[in-house]
Amino acid sequence: MKFIKLFFTAILFCSITTNAQITKGNWMVGGNAYFDNSNANNSKGEEIQSSTGIQIQPNIGYFFYDHFASGLIASYGYGKTKGGNSNSGFGVGPFLRYYFLKSDKNLNFLLEANYNYGKNFNTQDFTTSYGIKTGPVVYFNSSVGLELLAKYQHVFYSSDSYTTNSLQIGLGLQIHLEK
Repeated sequence: MKFIKLFFTAILFCSITTNAQITKGNWMVGGNAYFDNSNANNSKGEEIQSSTGIQIQPNIGYFFYDHFASGLIASYGYGKTKGGNSNSGFGVGPFLRYYFLKSDKNLNFLLEANYNYGKNFNTQDFTTSYGIKTGPVVYFNSSVGLELLAKYQHVFYSSDSYTTNSLQIGLGLQIHLEK
């Protein structure tokens, strides 16, 4: 309990003078980690399996306009089905991100859409996926933001023609680099 009070006091103290670098011409680097729960459906829409897993997604982006960034995101995922089979893969793709509040706020909200093309290591499957995520960002100073994220992801697997839908909860850390 003492740690939690100290943590929130530190956030409040750091956030009094923050000014996030979400303006045109700046770069951001960082990443996210997610826990997910997904259900796989065949081409008829019938559920064929469910799984839980984790995903790690480093990214790099550039602010083309104030509050609007675009960039590349890499993805590594590991999952385990309820039947006991494990699954892992890697992917890469573009993202578009928008921050809703002014850059002088210590708290902001983001919305991101992304696309990913990947390879499953355990099978011959190639995957294509799209996702949308949102959540608050707490800035510790003008450069570092902690993200609390909720994400929906839809994945299509090439060889078996089945899809998965997952809801993910995650944390992210972004470093905003000034021009």
